[in-house]
Amino acid sequence: MAEARDAFQIKGDMIVSDILAEVPGALDFLIAQGFAQLADPELRQALTPQVNLRQASEAHSIPLGGLIEGLNRLARDGKQEIQQ
Repeated sequence: MAEARDAFQIKGDMIVSDILAEVPGALDFLIAQGFAQLADPELRQALTPQVNLRQASEAHSIPLGGLIEGLNRLARDGKQEIQQ
């Protein structure tokens, strides 16, 4: 299983709901980065299956590179380190 976790890489074209399902701590990380609407479970359920990470970052003017780096760190380490 460690190999599968090591091979998992976040990319800009990944659907946000898939990222939330696969990466522990991703929800809190994204909320801290400026995606406050994800805190609402109904909005999260409605929006995240429809949009990829690149689209979300562009819509909120949040740099994609920082999101990918932080999410990949979470995916790799399996722990949450939120930096704003």
